[in-house]
Amino acid sequence: MRQRVFIHIGGPAGAGKTTLVETLLAHTDHMIIAARCTRDDTLPEPRERVAETDPELRRYLAAGAHAAARYVFPGTGDAHDAFFQTDMMQDFSHAVVVEGYCPIGFADVTAFVAPATGGRLLVRRKSDKPSREKAAMDVLEAVLSRPGGLEAILDRLISPALGEFARQQPALVEQERGKALAELAELRSKPVPRHRMRWAVADTYRGIE
Repeated sequence: MRQRVFIHIGGPAGAGKTTLVETLLAHTDHMIIAARCTRDDTLPEPRERVAETDPELRRYLAAGAHAAARYVFPGTGDAHDAFFQTDMMQDFSHAVVVEGYCPIGFADVTAFVAPATGGRLLVRRKSDKPSREKAAMDVLEAVLSRPGGLEAILDRLISPALGEFARQQPALVEQERGKALAELAELRSKPVPRHRMRWAVADTYRGIE
């Protein structure tokens, strides 16, 4: 099994991520693979691309990367497993530097490159809590409205034993299901709270958290 160090370099466009990668590559004699990763939710599946004319990949190689490639992946699916199946990851290396979005969900070292003139780190925004609460009620109502919905909730969230007990008590389940749906209807009838202001990370620094 190959043991390699994974280094993730994140940050907004133009902040200097590639420059940091170049510096890392130039100050080591170890064999390092450099991957420039981008998330694209319109793709049906992840893609690997290697082009000799790609200016960013040429910068990696010129700085000393053993291999370099672009990896574009959607936010859903098997981007993690597919990344390890790429041609570049089949090569031996002591470390892998991932610039941009991290498709593997972990890293031994993570660095965020912040812009020198990015403005304020925190900004005030309207909270989306009412919208999230409505969405949660919609999902719960949809589950409770279908046959076996309450039993499934008990089975998954509490214990399979309780779910099985509920299946043996159809009259009790129907009674409790009716109560739950009535309580949801009452919650929906109440005035929607106003959006509250909250602190949030500015778009320029998104990912620093």
